[in-house]
Amino acid sequence: MERQARRRPGGCCSTTSTCRPTSRPQLVPSADRFRSPAPLIAHIVAAGVYALAGTFQLVPRLRRDHPNWHRRAGRVLSAAGLVVAGWLITLAVAGYAIRRRPAP
Repeated sequence: MERQARRRPGGCCSTTSTCRPTSRPQLVPSADRFRSPAPLIAHIVAAGVYALAGTFQLVPRLRRDHPNWHRRAGRVLSAAGLVVAGWLITLAVAGYAIRRRPAP
């Protein structure tokens, strides 16, 4: 029985040929969607603030001895959480819109 060559993804013809993709996959379909890195930077900074403020919110001594600090840190934590969640919701909606777009 003759053994058939399996096709590999990416444009390879057989297992004996030099495997070179016929075209490169586009990881980012168009760069004009990313005009400014500001939303991504805001997301990263807000996530860092959220992580730090959230950690200190859980320290019982800070809650007990400094209730005003705890209250202010909770407000900062809430605002940072909204920024982080807003960016993730934006990514989810954009991803859904990209998937629904008809193929060229």
